[in-house]
Amino acid sequence: GFKYYTLANNQKVKAQLVKVDNLTIGDYTINNLTIGVVNDGLLLCGKNFLAKFSKWELDTVNKLLILYK
Repeated sequence: GFKYYTLANNQKVKAQLVKVDNLTIGDYTINNLTIGVVNDGLLLCGKNFLAKFSKWELDTVNKLLILYK
C-alpha cells in the first residue's frame, strides 16, 4: 500500500510500503521490516527502523548515519 509521511523539513511525501523479510547492515540483520519508497527511489529511515538499534547518531560533516547494535 501507500502511506503519507512528514519529513523533518515539514514536507509531506507519499511512499509505497514494501515488506522486507531480512535486511543486513554489516553483521547485523533486521527481520520483518516495512520500508517506504518515495519518488526517485529514495528510502525513508524512520523511528521504527532506528529503534532496532541500541544507539544511533548522525555525522553531518561526513554525511553518515552511525548505527550501534
